[in-house]
Amino acid sequence: MRTHGWSGSAPATDEEAIARILDAAGKAIDAKGADFSIADVARTLGVTRQTVYRYFPSTDALLVAAAVHAASGFLNRLAAHLQGITDPAEAVAEAVATALEWLPQDKHLGLLIVPGRPNPHTEDVTSDVALDFALQNTGSADTTNVVATLLATWPWATAKCRT
Repeated sequence: MRTHGWSGSAPATDEEAIARILDAAGKAIDAKGADFSIADVARTLGVTRQTVYRYFPSTDALLVAAAVHAASGFLNRLAAHLQGITDPAEAVAEAVATALEWLPQDKHLGLLIVPGRPNPHTEDVTSDVALDFALQNTGSADTTNVVATLLATWPWATAKCRT
């Protein structure tokens, strides 16, 4: 039986491999922010860089996947924060204000939408895949449109809030 690679514990499925890679990427982002590399993730997992590249073609692709992976935790925290607010207008206002406050401090999601500099990842989080993710997690096309608009205008909005 093969025992090298994956620190001696090879994943049983591709899904397990991807989950381990995303967890290792999350730890690398916690430690280094956007300056992490495929080599950092591979070293943590006890695999070669080629193994990570097999699942993610670039550091940018891994960064986006790790942020999307982290999004559910962010959404859960936001939902808990909004619990008890029954007025829809108040809930939207509080959600926007809270997201504007929390996102820059979130090492994972904040990397995708940094104010004040062009970021190729903003297009990724407003893509059809991102909007489908939002729809699945909100259950409302109207809410999805609000989320898409907020994400698309995030750099402008945060720049205005800081001036």
